[in-house]
Amino acid sequence: MELINTAKGILSETSNNPLLQDYLHLNTSTTAFLENKANTVINVQVLEQRIIGEKLIRRSILYVKKITLPLLYAECLFDLTSLKDDKKAALIEQKRTVGDIFGRRHLRKVASHYQKLEQHTYQNILQVSGACYLRTFDLYCEQQKIAQLLEVVNEETLFRVYKPDGSQGSYA
Repeated sequence: MELINTAKGILSETSNNPLLQDYLHLNTSTTAFLENKANTVINVQVLEQRIIGEKLIRRSILYVKKITLPLLYAECLFDLTSLKDDKKAALIEQKRTVGDIFGRRHLRKVASHYQKLEQHTYQNILQVSGACYLRTFDLYCEQQKIAQLLEVVNEETLFRVYKPDGSQGSYA
């Protein structure tokens, strides 16, 4: 079973924004990266989760203070047969980020690809207009593949790590 990428849009050039570039080339925990930039805890809101056979499909957003100002949207496909019972239970509970559940220092992104879409279906979820960056990868915990992920960000959503309340002004 593969992640279904429902985005349809027009591809364009990648931004030179350093924060965005750091995110797009990140090969470790997204949660740890965002918490480091925000200098605070990152929260998760699971929008939808379902189990089909031995697969868990999870759609969620990560945010700092306001759920209405998400940093990132994610679709995850976990193979439950490859997970220990405590990790399965934590995922099903829906209260913690993937980085918190599996241990950020143990996570590794493999076969990462991204594309920029000028027109897309994620604007309402992220509460932004403009181009979004879709990133897909296999997620490994130590030497074991645990999931396939699609993460979606926008330059504005990433900057919310510095301005999580949506206030205006220059970014740090």
